Amino acid sequence: MSDPLSDPLSDPLSDPLSDPLPDPLSDPLIDLQTLLKVTEIAPTGGVAKLMIQSGSVKLNGAVESRRAKKLRAGDRVEVDGVEVDVGKEVEERGYVWRRKEKAVKEGGEGEKKKAEEKEFKGEFRSEEWREERKKKKYERKLKNKKGGKVSEIFGE
Repeated sequence: MSDPLSDPLSDPLSDPLSDPLPDPLSDPLIDLQTLLKVTEIAPTGGVAKLMIQSGSVKLNGAVESRRAKKLRAGDRVEVDGVEVDVGKEVEERGYVWRRKEKAVKEGGEGEKKKAEEKEFKGEFRSEEWREERKKKKYERKLKNKKGGKVSEIFGE
């Protein structure tokens, strides 16, 4: 029989998924493209993008091709023989990574698409608007046939 104190999985109070405290080692510090810009390995974001896509950037010894790859403390980035410790560089330069908050849309994408389809089909148009459009269309046809002004045709 196993000792419940030595086995964390058998302890019902120690659920690793319900731990509310954030782990500072797992929180990202910076993304790869930004690191190259901040450390001045790449002069611009465009150059950083090209360096990453060309395969000249290694993350922890493996070629990394994702520009937005989130880097954490302890990661090591190597570019053209220059090795950078992510945690040390971010701390020295005072960079603060902020998580982008996504705006919550009411109704979701499905509702938005349905509303656009209704608008395209004209389901939101009033009867007065439709009658006015028919009258204008008829007036344009008459004007094109007669070659005159609408006021001359209707006597306005």
